[in-house]
Amino acid sequence: MAFVRKKNIKGTVQHYLVQNKRVRDKKTGKSKVKQEVLAYLGKYDSVEDAWMNATGKRRRKLEKYRKPEDRANAAAMEQLARDYQRKMREASKEAIEAMLPHLNEPRDSKKEQLHWHPLDPNDPVPF
Repeated sequence: MAFVRKKNIKGTVQHYLVQNKRVRDKKTGKSKVKQEVLAYLGKYDSVEDAWMNATGKRRRKLEKYRKPEDRANAAAMEQLARDYQRKMREASKEAIEAMLPHLNEPRDSKKEQLHWHPLDPNDPVPF
């Protein structure tokens, strides 16, 4: 069973996720109980808080110590976020198509070319 241990280091409280482990002493042959540090939580006193504020390797390490219901909740929230982003992308594409319908029409490049020069010799001089 794992639990959170507080440790005062240079005036600040640090938290660790630890587990008791029984090991046999080689010299005496008796068994002792030692604590094994599973994960460093930092200034946060729960695994969930530490996971929310961690990044990279620490976040991946803390993931396996989270409660199953928290994992399922996080997965559901990520799925909702992906669905929302997909709907927003589709809505923006539809809005652009509605406002600018000519963007999707094929262009006839020879017909639409405009040849205009600001100083065309055939134009009368405006002054």
